[in-house]
Amino acid sequence: RSFESMESICLDALRKNPSSWLANNNLGDVYMKQRRLEDAVAHFERALASGPTYIETHLNLAIAEMNRGNFDRAIGHARRAIELRPQNMLGYHTLGDATLRAGRPAEAADWYREALKREPDFFKAQLNLAIALTQSGRPEEAVEWFELVLRDRPDSVTALGNLAIALAERGRFEEALGHLEKALRLDPDNATLQQNLVLVRQRAESAAPTP
Repeated sequence: RSFESMESICLDALRKNPSSWLANNNLGDVYMKQRRLEDAVAHFERALASGPTYIETHLNLAIAEMNRGNFDRAIGHARRAIELRPQNMLGYHTLGDATLRAGRPAEAADWYREALKREPDFFKAQLNLAIALTQSGRPEEAVEWFELVLRDRPDSVTALGNLAIALAERGRFEEALGHLEKALRLDPDNATLQQNLVLVRQRAESAAPTP
């Protein structure tokens, strides 16, 4: 209902001023939340035509293009946001997200580190850095970052589940199972956690010494 209200306000504003940066950007945001990604991109691009130096629109376009699977375009908009405001953490974090989803986790880890240089306590960057390190074959470093995240947010299901994977990669199966079991107590219907619990149990059994 609130989306409908904002949509009506933006459409009314655009009838009066079709080139309004604010109305196009806000309407794009409404459509992105509604998963109307093509409509969102169209309005973000109109907003950009009116305000090419607004990093908010570049970041919105990066997220929308990521969700459409257009990773090169997403990366381009995130880079432009960094050029426009190099000290803003969000550009680096968004570039990390885009490169991670594009299958380049080692590069993504570097961008998340850049975000954390500018805002060291940013939870999402800490968590995503740990995920990127896991995916780039650096589970030992990843474990340190997951543990840092869980000190502040001990009930983060994402952190618990991904920490379990990193620990399993290090052969620490008992700890991994403990984290997966805790995550499942918090989110018992999570199919990914259920599957990973079975897989880690199988790996633990395979690694156990034969009596």
